This record gives sequence, C-alpha cells and structure tokens, in this order.
Amino acid sequence: MASRRLVVVGGVAAGMSAASRARRVDPQMEIVVFERSGYVSYGSCGIPYFVGGLVERLEDLVVYTPQFFREKRRIDVHVGHEVTAIDPRSHRVQVRRLSDGETWEAGYDVLVLATGAYAVRPPVPGVERPGVFVMRLLEDGMAMRRRVEELKAPAASAGRAPRAVLVGAGPIGLETAENLRRLGFEVAIVEVMPQVLPGYHPELARIVEQELRRNGVEVYTGEPVVGIEGQGEAGPATAVSTPSRTLPADLVLVATGVRPQVALARAAGIALGATGAVAVDDHLRTSVPDIFAAGDGVEAWHRVLERPVWIPLGTTSNKQGRVAGENAAGGDALSGHRGHGGAAGVRPGSGAYGPDPGGGGAGAPLGGGGGSRAPRQPRPLLPGTRSHRRLARGRPEERAPARRANGRPGGFGRKAHRCPGRRAERGAAGGGSGGTRPLLCPTVRSRVGRRLDRGSGVAQGCSARKRTPRGVKGRAGRKRVVTRGTHQAGDVG
Repeated sequence: MASRRLVVVGGVAAGMSAASRARRVDPQMEIVVFERSGYVSYGSCGIPYFVGGLVERLEDLVVYTPQFFREKRRIDVHVGHEVTAIDPRSHRVQVRRLSDGETWEAGYDVLVLATGAYAVRPPVPGVERPGVFVMRLLEDGMAMRRRVEELKAPAASAGRAPRAVLVGAGPIGLETAENLRRLGFEVAIVEVMPQVLPGYHPELARIVEQELRRNGVEVYTGEPVVGIEGQGEAGPATAVSTPSRTLPADLVLVATGVRPQVALARAAGIALGATGAVAVDDHLRTSVPDIFAAGDGVEAWHRVLERPVWIPLGTTSNKQGRVAGENAAGGDALSGHRGHGGAAGVRPGSGAYGPDPGGGGAGAPLGGGGGSRAPRQPRPLLPGTRSHRRLARGRPEERAPARRANGRPGGFGRKAHRCPGRRAERGAAGGGSGGTRPLLCPTVRSRVGRRLDRGSGVAQGCSARKRTPRGVKGRAGRKRVVTRGTHQAGDVG
C-alpha cells in the first residue's frame, strides 16, 4: 500500500510541530513542508534583542534547520517556497519558488494550513518608505539590524545620537525601545491608545510609562500617526507626524500588531470565524475535507469566555500544531475541551458551521469525507482527583460526589460545618448526588496557609463559632481556619 502524503503550508511553530508529530504517529508517511521565508522553527520573540545585539548571531534564534528535519526526521522542507493556491477538489497545491519565480503543482492526501499572521501596517502616507520597518520574520530583524549598524557609525563620528520613532507601545515596541536606548539611540514612542501596553491594567501601564521616561524614552499616548515624511516621493523616512507634533526620525518601526494570514484559506473556500481567523473544530479540522489548520491564523476556544478567540502566541501555535499533525496522520487527538486543561483551547462539538459540506447533517463532524468519524468523548475524571476538584469548583452543575481520605463521603477536600441561622438541608458536604444542594458554609485549608477572611475566620454573614481544621495554626499557636466559597454576593472567599 502506497504511503499517504502530508503537505504542510508554513514551517515555523505550528507547521513544524505538526510535521514532527505526524512523523511520530506514522513513520511511513511522506511529509513535505513549504515555507515562504528562509528559516523554519525559530523564536521570533527574540528579534528585538537581535536588533539590539544581545543576541549576537541570527542562528541563535533558530531551533532546528531544514537540514536537521531532512536528515533526522525525514521531513522534506522547502524554504523560500510560497504556496499560492489550494485546490481541495483535486487535492493539489500550487507552489512558487521565490528565487526564480518557477511554479508547479504538488499533490496531497491531507494538508495542514499553518500560514500564521502578518504584521499590520496602518494605512497612512509614507508607511512603505525605506527606513520604515516591521518586526515579524527573521528577515525583518536582519534588515533592521543592518540599518541600526549603518546609523551607529556616522552618528558616533558626528557626535549626534541617531533617532528612532516606534509606532506602537505593545511588547514589541517596548522591547525594541529598551534595546535601542542601550545602543545610544534617542527613542520616541507614539501610541494611539491612552496608555502604553494597551489591554493591560492602567496601574501597571503607568508604572511602565514612568520607567520608560526615567530611561530617557519619549512617550506620546493618545496620538495617532497621520503620516511618515521623507525625502522626495520614495526617499527614506525622516519624520513621523501626529496631529500634535512632528518627530524627526532616522529609523521608524511600525509595531501596531498582527492579523491572521487567511487569504489562502479564503480563496480555497475554507470557513473563517467571527474573529477573522480560520474556524476549526476540536480536532482542528477546517470546513474543507482533509484540511487541518493550526497556529496564529486559527481560532481557539476560550473556556472562561466560552467563545472562539484568536490568540497569536507561540504556546498556542505549538500545541495546536501537535494536535493537527497527529490527526492528519490518522490519530485522534483533541485540542482542548471545555472543563479540561488551560484557559484557551478549541471549541468542542462539530456542528458549528451547520450542515457538513461532505453530506452529513448539522451534527455531523466538520469536514466530512476523510474526517467523518465522530469526535472522541473526553476521558472521565476520577472523583476526588485534583483535576476533578478543579472542574467541580469551576462548574457547580458538574459537581459529583467524592470521598475524603477517611473514605467518608465529602466535597472535594473541603471540611464543612453547618451555618446557624441558615437552614441546612440534608446531603453530602460537596453537593451530593441526589436531592437538593445543602446550604452549608464550607471551610477549607488554604494551600498557601493564609486566611482569606481576617475577620471572623469563616465566611461573612456566618455566626457559627470557629471550626478548627487539623494542622492549621494561627498566631500564638492558636489554630485557625480559612474560608473558601461564599454565602452571599460580596462575601470574601
């Protein structure tokens, strides 16, 4: 029987994780990876420190080379190759070699889409001028470092510090500001939002802004960039304009965020979610049969908000890549499930897109065709285990009876007492498996050994005398208790 062929589009975090996992699951599978840039499997978060010289060599940011994947894992990696089109009906992709423009078609049995995200350039005049940089690929870091080196030598001989303007005060902008200040640059940050680190708590943002100013960084918040000026029509950038001021610049970095790279998916008829990223099910199948997706261009399911979200982070990309690769090779892995694992995963269930294009009903697994098997049900958690206790605390309706260490029925490690003045119904302390839920005041040992309520030692509104869990002591050797949970809205717990 001929081996199946897996084609992976994109070779950074999610793409190479998918290819490597597929190789482990199916040693006989033919695996081909097409990556548009010149590198695979690298840490882009270190690019600001490469620009600043703390990371001396670009190779220090590369985890594995294409040669390693070919020799050690038998994965055929093609860098400098761009997939320009996907034909789901014929199971073929169109590939263009960037060095000479040659194009050809390659077939696949199953495909993993890991095209990632692209750096956003705001639609202002002059944003495409020479001397205006973004920071997404290793090639972006190389170009910016060359410009930094060009500016350092003449400025040192002239006795004038080169000047950089950073558009955007997110993590990339702040890390670059730190590195450029260390090299002796004059640095100004322009942010359209009213604070640095948009999305962070204002108190934290104020501390960061004070530290920036203390280190000589000019910070202008609440000011949108209206244009980037330069020499002539296409000359290098010389200034950044806002409604309030014009800032001279020898170097401009645009760090205004990223967006999912979905043009290829959209052209192939793959459904996108509400966030603008590729929509997937809990096996990371897309709406097109035999096509999986993972990484910065794909949605994830947030189990706290209980809705799809877009989280362009390396941790999410690597985890999704492993799941997509295993399932593409014939495995049955789940990428997150409500009530299991961390805060962000992939939505369970398969009826997110209505009727399946492969012919199934609304409840059929998404993708149809080769991906028509029913999603695997999550493995039940054993009552009394740590994972089960976490699940029960987060979802009261899913609580199940557990047992204490002494074998008696109890509630997930809690020690409970009845609350005078409130009617306590019969049942197990943790909620019981039948009847009504008891109105008990739970008191538990604190993992960090501190009281959550320093007043009465029990939940507010409870007039019961203190109960003493074994082995928990307060000042002067007196035993004390710590509360968890609440009686009423506003209680400490």
